[in-house]
Amino acid sequence: MTAAATPTAHKQNGGGDAMKSKRFEFECVSARHVGGGTALFGFADLRIAECRMMLVGGGVFSSKGRQWVNLPAKKDSSGSYTATVIFDSPELQGDFSDAAIDAVLALDSAFFEGCL
Repeated sequence: MTAAATPTAHKQNGGGDAMKSKRFEFECVSARHVGGGTALFGFADLRIAECRMMLVGGGVFSSKGRQWVNLPAKKDSSGSYTATVIFDSPELQGDFSDAAIDAVLALDSAFFEGCL
């Protein structure tokens, strides 16, 4: 299934299948919620088959009716989070995020129930 290329249009394929966008094809192998009243809603582990790698702990966010996924980040000495991998363009980041949200929803269609 082709993932939507806009941040607000998400399709579900119903059951943990690999998701494909214009540039990304991967599967969400686990997604977990976190508590707290921030935009951070949880974390997801995403398998990218063609690269034979897994992204562990991508941040899943939800705020003001919009959902997105960031690549895993590390905490620096000041307590802020710093990116360890950066896309070449905002368009690539958006395509990744859209396909990741679709993969999370394919694993758990109710993942965002109760979010802001």
